[in-house]
Amino acid sequence: MRVQIIFIFVFFILADSVWAQVGAMPEDKRKAAVELVSKAEAFKNSGDLNQAVMLYNQAANTYLNYGLQQQAIDLFELALKYNQQRGNTTGVIVLLNQLGMLAYDQNRPADAAVYFSKGIDLARNTTRKAEVVGMMVSLANVHLDLNKNNEALNSISEATTIASSLYDLRLLRSCYSVYSKVYDKLDNRKKSTEYFELYSAITKKIQKDEVGQKEQEATKKVVLANLQVQQVVAEKKLTEKELLANQKSLEKAQEISKEMQLQIELLNKDRLLKESIIAQQLLMRRVYLAIIFASLLFTALIYYFYREKKKANKLLKQRNEEILLQKGEIEQQAKELVVINDQKTKLFSIIAHDLRSPLSSLITLMNVANAGIISDEDFKHAINDLSVNVTHTASLLENLLNWARCQMQRINVKMVVFELFEIVDDKVALVIEPAKNKGITVVNEVNANVEVYADTDMISLVVRNLVSNAVKFCRSGDRISISTSPLFDEIIVAVKDTGVGIAPEDIDKIFGDQIYTTRGTSNEMGTGLGLVLSKEFVELNGGRIWVESELDKGTTFFFTLKAKPENADGKSNAESIVGQEPSLS
Repeated sequence: MRVQIIFIFVFFILADSVWAQVGAMPEDKRKAAVELVSKAEAFKNSGDLNQAVMLYNQAANTYLNYGLQQQAIDLFELALKYNQQRGNTTGVIVLLNQLGMLAYDQNRPADAAVYFSKGIDLARNTTRKAEVVGMMVSLANVHLDLNKNNEALNSISEATTIASSLYDLRLLRSCYSVYSKVYDKLDNRKKSTEYFELYSAITKKIQKDEVGQKEQEATKKVVLANLQVQQVVAEKKLTEKELLANQKSLEKAQEISKEMQLQIELLNKDRLLKESIIAQQLLMRRVYLAIIFASLLFTALIYYFYREKKKANKLLKQRNEEILLQKGEIEQQAKELVVINDQKTKLFSIIAHDLRSPLSSLITLMNVANAGIISDEDFKHAINDLSVNVTHTASLLENLLNWARCQMQRINVKMVVFELFEIVDDKVALVIEPAKNKGITVVNEVNANVEVYADTDMISLVVRNLVSNAVKFCRSGDRISISTSPLFDEIIVAVKDTGVGIAPEDIDKIFGDQIYTTRGTSNEMGTGLGLVLSKEFVELNGGRIWVESELDKGTTFFFTLKAKPENADGKSNAESIVGQEPSLS
């Protein structure tokens, strides 16, 4: 009990001492800090934010040295604010890191996480990778305190990757230490032990390097001291020798004057020898200068030829790239020509068959009529069949002409605002008779007030082709409907039928590179050109076209048109263009 009382008493004495040391700030230091803040305010008001930030930082560090963290934080916040106004990214990063550390010291981990996260986001775009790692390590520790173990693991994982790229052992040591703590919290003892062993190994390596460095520095100091001692000893011996020589010379000079004369002669010879040495040194200096100049000239020539060769290689590389690019374009054009040629071959084959059949029927009917061997009833029946064939032939010729104009790029899109109901109604009227003959119902469900922005003639042809195609693949009792629905600034048009549908493997062929056609429910022939032309016309009007189908349940063709734009007056944007190709009409 007495030991506990003594311990508590000592604890309060120490705590009181520390509190007095932290909270007490000398008056002169306090005045100096206040003066720094006052000067900073003056510079801020004058617009010199650079000086203001510097003085705020000095005052904050003064408060921080005496443990007055809140005063320091307030001044650091001001410095951060004005650094952000100045666009001083480096200063902002340093201050965010400082504020994060202070928030962490004040047991405000959530605020610390915000400061560190902002600092990391800024530092990522700079070369201050070491500071990124430091703040990520700090952020990971904060996450650990907040029990956000996964976030801590993500932060320290990225920090370890950057530290590894910097080859910084101290940063890696910090990362491995946090890794060990994270896995310890995640109850992964194996991982925790592995990273603690890595931490210990790097610590030993750093300590070993520091000891080696200190030993090298000590060795250098010893060697330097030995050299100085040896130099002093040598100078002493030299001095002793000179004194001895002078003494002997003096003795000899006093004894024999001839020896004195001999010494003078020796001095003269020595002088001549030194002059000769100096002349030789001057000559060698000139030779060295000449060699250096020649070396520099040779180096310059080598560099010149290297640059010329580099330019030539670069030009050659550019030429090769151009050749490869041209080769690719030529190959692409060749592929396109093959596809176009196949399309034209198939198209001409279908056209030849479709044109020959009604023309042959017409010629036969005319010959029989001229011979007078056909009754009026048979003639009327033949005329009806021939009318259907001629109508099909006329539609084929119109599609063919429009397709040819598309291939020659001679179509001008004439965008106007119009009511879609009228266009659909006109085209439905064209197929009512053949649809009635097959027992098919065709319904126009387009709202009368739907207005679109497109080329009237092109959209008329698209609607006619899609409706005619639906009639072709419907059976008796089937139904065809044309409807619309809005989608943002577009109108989706749907031509839906309950006909025979399309097999899944044939859907991709509808709008593919090859012209695709099949016979209708009444063995009607087709070229497949109508759908190809419809796709091109829809895309020329800035829309999209696609198909959805299920065998024996029907098919729906969808295409989009631009809705009526705001403040549109119904006039074409192309009406004022002079010298353009005419539209489809």
